[in-house]
Amino acid sequence: MKGPGENMTAGIYGIQCEPTGKWYVGRAVNIETRQKEHRKNLDKGKHNYKFQAAWDGHEPEDFTFGIVLEECAVEAQQERELHWIGVKDSYHNGYNASITCGPTWGDLWQDPVFREMMTSDEFKETIREAMNRPDVVAKKSASLKESWADPERRAKMSQTMAEVYGTPEQKERLREEQLERWQDPEFKAKMQTAIDARWQDPEFVARHKASVQDIHSSPEARAEISARVTEYWKDLEKRKRQSERLKAQWADPEYAAARAATNKEVANRPEVRAANSARRKALWADPEWRAMNMAAMAAGRGNGSEARQAASERQKANWADPEWRAKTSAAISAGMGQSSNSISCTIDDVEYPSIRAAKQALEISAKEVKRRAGLL
Repeated sequence: MKGPGENMTAGIYGIQCEPTGKWYVGRAVNIETRQKEHRKNLDKGKHNYKFQAAWDGHEPEDFTFGIVLEECAVEAQQERELHWIGVKDSYHNGYNASITCGPTWGDLWQDPVFREMMTSDEFKETIREAMNRPDVVAKKSASLKESWADPERRAKMSQTMAEVYGTPEQKERLREEQLERWQDPEFKAKMQTAIDARWQDPEFVARHKASVQDIHSSPEARAEISARVTEYWKDLEKRKRQSERLKAQWADPEYAAARAATNKEVANRPEVRAANSARRKALWADPEWRAMNMAAMAAGRGNGSEARQAASERQKANWADPEWRAKTSAAISAGMGQSSNSISCTIDDVEYPSIRAAKQALEISAKEVKRRAGLL
């Protein structure tokens, strides 16, 4: 008797150990799937003590799986399983650990009361609480680490996940579920607390940093990441969603202040400043890039009053910052002292050819520049 799926067989099955002739008898709404579960449990050492002892004492090829003893409807399986346990003597002289046969999951799921209980919000919350217990979380983590440490199993799991979650429909469904979850303030606060706690762990930070560096050290990996990002941003809908999300985040004054403080702190780190300086020097050393940038700057200045106004506002904002003003004034003063006839204006050790070109074109002497700047 076939079950709901095309290749599903419902009924009574047996597993036999050829060298001993002993049997294990069971029942299932899907015999094919149930056989795989038996094999997985045996490989993990988690089957009943009789069957596990036999498995550990023989080779896997000594066992024959998938023997269909009888096809029958779900409602008749309990009685027929007892019958076949007796026929094969699998309790007294086999691998069945019990002669009593409780209801299977398939039996229980036929009961509307049981099904309603299992799908209720109260039951889901109970399961969620149980799964979030520290001892359960630690056990799951250890089990997952063990599974992913096996390259063959990791490849198989990755393939399965790609098949299950790789369809556009499934991806969209998962995205909507995640969005719905993050709309819940309690869930968001809980997740943020967990994320903050993780980043306070020096071991996690070091491991994460090493992982990122390892990934980006490979040219192939960098190329693959670049291709994925490029492909992602080609999707106009995704770009729109990302833009809206970022705008909403930056509209929050608290978020904007925190990000601005973080960005400033990172930008002022000596190693970051040195890297940025080296990168800018390399760019300006490229004639093609320099010409392109100069053209873009000239075009920007010539775009009318709106562009000039924007540039003016940026300059005002910069000069309103005491730290920026002091640093820039010091750099200008240092540059003015380098020559009596010409100026080489340097900020963070980066020479700006546009400024040099303008000075040369106007033929402004160092003394005149100082006078105009109020330094004389």
